[in-house]
Order: sequence, then C-alpha cells, then structure tokens
Amino acid sequence: MADDAPISAEPSTAAETPHHRGRTIGILISWFGDGYTGSIVSGVVDRAGDDGLNVICFAGGPPSLEPHDGVGTIYRLAGSANVDGLIMATGTLAVDATAECLERLGDIPVVSIAVALPGCSRVVVESKQALTDLFEHLIGEHGYRRIGFIRGPTSNAEANDRYQTYLQALQTHHVASDPSLVVSGDFRESSGGAAIAPWLEARQPLPDVIAAANDEMAIGAMDAFRARGIRVPEDVAIVGFDDIELAGSLFASLTTVRQPIYELGSGATRLLLARMQRQEAPEEVALPGAPMIRESCGCSRRLSLDAATTGSATSDRASLLRDLIGVQFPI
Repeated sequence: MADDAPISAEPSTAAETPHHRGRTIGILISWFGDGYTGSIVSGVVDRAGDDGLNVICFAGGPPSLEPHDGVGTIYRLAGSANVDGLIMATGTLAVDATAECLERLGDIPVVSIAVALPGCSRVVVESKQALTDLFEHLIGEHGYRRIGFIRGPTSNAEANDRYQTYLQALQTHHVASDPSLVVSGDFRESSGGAAIAPWLEARQPLPDVIAAANDEMAIGAMDAFRARGIRVPEDVAIVGFDDIELAGSLFASLTTVRQPIYELGSGATRLLLARMQRQEAPEEVALPGAPMIRESCGCSRRLSLDAATTGSATSDRASLLRDLIGVQFPI
C-alpha cells in the first residue's frame, strides 16, 4: 500500500473516490497551545478528511514578544516535495516568517488565513467593525474612560491592527490616550497574567476596563486578578477577542469579539482545494465577526449584538461557506 493512501474501515470503489484523494496539504501555524489555533486546525483537518486530503501541520513554536532563533525553522520543510498546497495561518505568524515562506514556495497554491498576501487567496474575518462596536459598548453603555489594552506581539500583523483599532476608538470618543494603560503580551495566557503586573505594582487606580488582543491573554489577566482578590467585573472589567470555546464558561463569562475560527480553517481548505484543481475561486472570502456581550464587561446578562452570527450548527457552517466561496466540490 502506498504511504499516502488513505486508511478507511470501509472498502471504496473508484466511483466513490474523489480524484484528489491521496493529495497532501500543509498548514503553517505558530503552535497548538491555545483555543484559536486548535480550532483552525480542527476546521482544516475535518474539511480535508471529507475531501480525502492528507494534512501535515508545521508548528513553528509559540508566539513571543521578541523574535528568537529556532522559531519558525520547521516552516522551511514545507515545499513541493511534501505538499500540493499550503494554508498559512498568518494571524498566528510573524510577518518576517510569512515573507520568507512565500519566497521559497514557488508555484504551490497558497491560501492565507487573516493577512493579505500577494498572489494568494485568503479567508478573513471582518472583525474591525466588531471590535469598534465593542469599544462603543464599553464607552457608550458603561461610561468607561480609563481603558487599558494588552497588546499582542508587535511582529504580528493582526495584533497591530487590533491595537490601532483601540487607538482609533479612543480618538473617536475623545478619550485621552495614556501610554501607561498599554502593556504587552505575546498571545499566550501566561503573558496576560504577567502583563497586568505594572498596574498592580504602580499603586494607582486600575483601569476601568482592560481590552486584551485575544481571549487567552484576557483569561490570564482574569485569573491573576482573581488570585489577588480583585473581582471581575466589579473592580475591573475585562474583554477579549476571538470567542474561543472557553470564553463563555468562565466564572465571569468573557465579553469578546467572536471570530468563526473553525470556519476559517474549513473555508481555507475548500478554497485551497479549488485552487489546486484550478477551479475559479475568489481572491478573498470574508466571514462575519460580532461582539459577544457577556458578564466580564459589567453586563448582568448574556447577550449578543448580532445573534444571527452566533450559530455553530454544521449545516449553518456548510451553507455559509458554500454561499461565500461559491465553489462546488465532488461529494
């Protein structure tokens, strides 16, 4: 049996086997240690399995505040010798690592998740407006003025975009920008807990609310405050970004921006297969994002500013991606 032949418990006939069965795609991600990357990979693997594709995951290492030797070295293994197409989870990758990979890949079809890349299709979440709406809620509904922010790595394009949206929201609402209210993290939960240390040590009033560039850091900050006896949201409110699976089941359910993360992975896989088969496919597929207003911002009940985007049924996912991508695949 060939090494790349799919293993199945049931016999199959030639008529039942898609002509692309046995082909291999790769996905470049940072690591498997958080809810965001885990959901993306699940979406890729599930969709690839349905389409008879093998998957190789290239995990370059956890994010960090400063680039260091060794992170991303494994990405150099991805090439025409082992993959027929590649998904780059650019929302998790450093800009330099992304550029280096593109230079080496040649004519291999590439789909980006999040960041626009030259010559590549991408799947992206329209999250800027959702994050803007969340700041509108914090300032307009709650009246918060001292708004802290936990940044992600400066080498990450999406982290920088979220920071700029924060600054724009302050300007729009005539809230003074205070550098002492901005701290740095690396997207990992532990960095969220470490990031709040300057506020605790300054012996100054805490921010009214802290917005973190992702849910992992928001959860780390919440746990660190709780360990100090500081209550969320009574003493300080906290919001995140991503709406990972854990977000809705915390001791104070996390207000955040929902990204359809699983659908990013499955949609990227469908788009990549279309490109591998030289089908006509869009350059960009934009999925909706939405604020998820829960308890950690100070609201007493769980609600969503856009309940229509919160469904996660498999049929809803499939129809959404089919309508957006518009590509037909063999069953």
